[in-house]
Amino acid sequence: MARWNDLEWTPKVLEAAELWRDKCFYGDGALFSDDPNEKLWTLDNIQQLEKLTIANADLSERTFEEKLKIQLLADTASNNKPDNVIQLAAELTWLIYLISTGIKPDTKIAKIKNIFDWSSRIINDKHQCLDEAVLKGIANPGQRFSENIFKYWIYLVTMLIEWKSRTPDQRKNYLHSYSAWGFARWWDETWTKKYSELRNVPNPPSVQLRPQIRHALLFFLYPDYFERVVSWEDKKKICLEFIHKIDKETAEEFMQKGDFDSQIDTDQTIFAIRKKLIKDYDKKIDFYLDPIEPLWRKSNGIKPTRKALRSAIDEITNSISQSPTSSADEIFDALVDKDDLITKAKEGNPKLVTHYVKERCASLRNAKIQQLRSESKAGNLSCEACGTDAKQNPKYPEEYCERIFEVHHKIPLADIDIETEMSVDDLALLCANCHRAIHATNPLLSVEEFKNSIT
Repeated sequence: MARWNDLEWTPKVLEAAELWRDKCFYGDGALFSDDPNEKLWTLDNIQQLEKLTIANADLSERTFEEKLKIQLLADTASNNKPDNVIQLAAELTWLIYLISTGIKPDTKIAKIKNIFDWSSRIINDKHQCLDEAVLKGIANPGQRFSENIFKYWIYLVTMLIEWKSRTPDQRKNYLHSYSAWGFARWWDETWTKKYSELRNVPNPPSVQLRPQIRHALLFFLYPDYFERVVSWEDKKKICLEFIHKIDKETAEEFMQKGDFDSQIDTDQTIFAIRKKLIKDYDKKIDFYLDPIEPLWRKSNGIKPTRKALRSAIDEITNSISQSPTSSADEIFDALVDKDDLITKAKEGNPKLVTHYVKERCASLRNAKIQQLRSESKAGNLSCEACGTDAKQNPKYPEEYCERIFEVHHKIPLADIDIETEMSVDDLALLCANCHRAIHATNPLLSVEEFKNSIT
């Protein structure tokens, strides 16, 4: 959905981004190499890159490229030319430049080749990722993009170390497109922690909490879910302008999650807005093209604040009813008053509630249970986290044994799109206690991580 725009070279850009994603991000391969067995984007190489360029930061007035060359060739005197790390630096530079339309393709190519040439290897000039069409870019991050290259470098290297520290199975959980929201939430929350750590070290590096490259990265990883919009301010203005287009429940949920304080919640709200606009205009849309762009650009004088957003919610509320049950003030300011807390109340009053839920497939649950029974020598079921086996407890009658287990979705249903096809491999069998406990973790732990935390 979000991948569409009117730039004729966009398919080539996204094809190259997909190659990098599969070969280097999910795998450990080398982007510019034709050897499928070559390993470059490994944890060891990225950590070495971090050691040379971030831990050993150059605070001089030299350009980014000048500093990078000195740092990467620091071991030249000992005849230990770090070819792998130099090539990795060239490919990382390629990734950073991929989004920007503000730098000419030939300038990008020259800079990438220049870095690669510091090694003893020869770059393939005809590689598809060095095609001028690929490096034309598909969004304009503004004039300050080039000034912030090293900040983006710190962000990506730091987060890639966190990402590559996860097991292949943990990374595999995010291979599917329906994992977009779950991955982004993990990524953002992990960076928030790393950002705090980086800010609290002696002589902290210059880092950004919300760098533009974050938006570019998510677009390249999941182009159907995230926009090519790399401006945080633009995303907030889009939400402000079109929030009335979506249903009141979704809008209220956006407010309650923290509104403009949360990047991922804003992204999900824009995704809901996009779906509505596609229906309204009966065609593909892009937030940087007519007829959509002029609609939100006109509000440039209005800052996306809580007050402005409150007015937008008022508009939704008033359009639904002349005497709304929930005003905008209630949406934002309704907090529990300790004086009103009660210890007794009548319950059981019938109430008709109409809402959508994401259905679970009973057949898939049964298939998972049968799979685990067939894999067990004794045909018993046991919790994949704590190992609880119901049959080992004589208190449980035979007919109760299966019911103490619950099927856990490794990717939460809240983070997947509508009618997503899933398999038994996307499920795990947990006892009721472990199932509730794992969903109390934030970000959600994998079953293996949770198992390690309790054993």
